[in-house]
Amino acid sequence: MKLHTLPKLKNYRRKAKIIGRGTSSGKGGHTVGRGMNGQSSRSGGNQKPRQDFEGGQNPLSKRLPKLRGFKRNYDPNKIVGISLDTVAKIDNKEVINRDILKKLGIVNKSITGLTMIKMLNSREYKGKHSFDGILFSKTAKETVLKSGGSIKE
Repeated sequence: MKLHTLPKLKNYRRKAKIIGRGTSSGKGGHTVGRGMNGQSSRSGGNQKPRQDFEGGQNPLSKRLPKLRGFKRNYDPNKIVGISLDTVAKIDNKEVINRDILKKLGIVNKSITGLTMIKMLNSREYKGKHSFDGILFSKTAKETVLKSGGSIKE
């Protein structure tokens, strides 16, 4: 049996070299195998730095503003105005409400339930529509009622 034919032991670990114990120890001297200057030459500096480390520059997590209040991405008091001219093109038999205006593309489909729809006056409205759940300006309300339409709020 020779040394190179010996089987490797299962949980064998070679002992770590003891460094910094004189020039003749193999890893002695003034840098002790750590190279010259820098982070990895310092004690405790050889591990990976934290995830947001940017080489001494102030990291992004510190530069960004912290929680200072809450902003909604919609305005609950927002009102979308629609002229009566645009509604005049719709068939008179349909009850005009939020869903129909969204379906026909008159109102943007992304408006929330808190956004109100308001009808504004136009001089050329002659329809007899019935409206449900829509706000009206004073003159628009008078125009719809004069032309024979109905308003349900």
